[in-house]
Amino acid sequence: MPPDLTTTRHAQLFELLRQESLSNRTSTRLRARSFARAQIDTDDAADIRALAVDSWQAA
Repeated sequence: MPPDLTTTRHAQLFELLRQESLSNRTSTRLRARSFARAQIDTDDAADIRALAVDSWQAA
């Protein structure tokens, strides 16, 4: 393969690998955010339930 094509192909490969890495990091971050959001929603629901029970007992 001529040297000028080798350099171009290396640059293309590097860019593809960079984009794949960014995609993987984004996917991981979104999965973590989704998990955290679900946990926060569960915690919020438990807090609201506890407040409701407390308010019913006080009445």
